[in-house]
Amino acid sequence: MIDAVEVGGSDKPLVESKTARRDEMTIERSIKMACAVVVIGLMFAAMPALAQEGGQGGGHRRGHMMSPEERTEHLTQALDLSDDQKGKVLSIFQDEQKQMEAVRSDSSLSRDDRWSKVREIHQNTTTQIKGALNPDQAKKFDEMQQRMEERREQRGSNNKDNAPPPQ
Repeated sequence: MIDAVEVGGSDKPLVESKTARRDEMTIERSIKMACAVVVIGLMFAAMPALAQEGGQGGGHRRGHMMSPEERTEHLTQALDLSDDQKGKVLSIFQDEQKQMEAVRSDSSLSRDDRWSKVREIHQNTTTQIKGALNPDQAKKFDEMQQRMEERREQRGSNNKDNAPPPQ
């Protein structure tokens, strides 16, 4: 077993013991492991942000309802609204938004009362919008509402009793 090696004619021997090499390798492994843990931690930290960016669909962005303007534009595209109809629909959606904000900020309402008011406001909005549409548009609007309701049921956000979502 050789504990010291003479290097290239030098008078000083290069001492390299097995223990020193083992210590170096252990330190290297520890550094690599720490780097891997940091990288994995950063990946997990980034996942919620990536999920929120990609989670759009079904009429609203996850956790954010469309604005009255966005909703009006959506209906304009889907139903080919005239300029007069656009103005009426925008006004209806803006009124709905004000009413919804008032319900949300009313802390005196119970959860069930709040849910009932929200449903009532939504039903009134739907009725008003249908009143601004011609018969063909109203039929298509009803079909859109039905598809939206089916998607809601598939996601499980609406149970059969139309109870408020759990909090």
